[in-house]
Amino acid sequence: MALRSVMSPHFIFNVLNAIQYYIAKNDRLNAINYLSTFSKLVRSVLTHSVSNKITLADEIDMLKNYVHLEMTRFENKFNFKIEVDDHVDIDGIEIPSLLIQPYVENAILHGLYNKKEKGALSIRIREENEVVLFEIEDDGVGREVAKKIRQQNFPSHKSMGIKLTEERLKLINQQSKASFEIEDLVDQHGACGTKVKIRITL
Repeated sequence: MALRSVMSPHFIFNVLNAIQYYIAKNDRLNAINYLSTFSKLVRSVLTHSVSNKITLADEIDMLKNYVHLEMTRFENKFNFKIEVDDHVDIDGIEIPSLLIQPYVENAILHGLYNKKEKGALSIRIREENEVVLFEIEDDGVGREVAKKIRQQNFPSHKSMGIKLTEERLKLINQQSKASFEIEDLVDQHGACGTKVKIRITL
């Protein structure tokens, strides 16, 4: 619960600046649409930050709201798609709350934001042998380049989201099996993105 209480404001903080941006531009329509989506997001985070579990349907809605806010904030700097296998029971399956979003946030803020061209983010969800598999893939600059940019621009900043999430995974493992792995994607030109796989045993 202590970890979740820290993650919730961390989750919310990264979309607050966009509201200020639209107000400063006097862009009323975008400000209203953004605030509407933001209110749904805040409601979801506050509701689920005190729950051990969340339905997969609620998790998907929360992720869609979050990504939509970031796409608006970054003026459609990347494309987004989420794919859920047809046989996955999104209303019946429950997973630990607030677990997936920090990896999606990381892909956007570090991988895709630093890419010069328009990028792509995909989330794939499937179930196999009583295990729910999440794949979060971006075609951004890769972890090494992102790390160098962070060190240059924010030498004293310490990112807490992923560290807190990894600590939560350790705690979750005491009750149910959960694991994650990070794959650095490469092609003939070098780094071409990152793929995160999170497995949760039902």
